[in-house]
Amino acid sequence: MIIAMHFVGFGYRASDSIVSLAIVLFIMFIGGIAWFALPTSLGFIANFLSLLLIIILTSARP
Repeated sequence: MIIAMHFVGFGYRASDSIVSLAIVLFIMFIGGIAWFALPTSLGFIANFLSLLLIIILTSARP
């Protein structure tokens, strides 16, 4: 993400990318903790939702 945000110059704000990167890293951190803290079925759902949210955040406006 950091390399991609450096080269894009058409209406793309780097501050939005930094916020998005921070959110993605936070989701990855919380998703890993949730996997071990929750029962298996709920952990699977939490990881699926985490991955879905990461995909939406990183591919909505590449």
